[in-house]
Amino acid sequence: VTASSGNHARAVAEVAARLKLPATVFVPEGTATAQLAAIRRAGGSFVAVRTAGHTLGEALAVAQAEAADT
Repeated sequence: VTASSGNHARAVAEVAARLKLPATVFVPEGTATAQLAAIRRAGGSFVAVRTAGHTLGEALAVAQAEAADT
């Protein structure tokens, strides 16, 4: 579980796919469509991309709550 709208999200997605491990990436609303596509492409079926909040801080708070619940 991570929160990012940039290269960190793409890297987590790529590593999750390479290791065949599930991952969830939380991105804030307004994340560029191209960046969302790149994250999804890198992670394939192993990565769920979820929109949460208007800022990266808000997305991070949701990601932390999700991580605490899993």
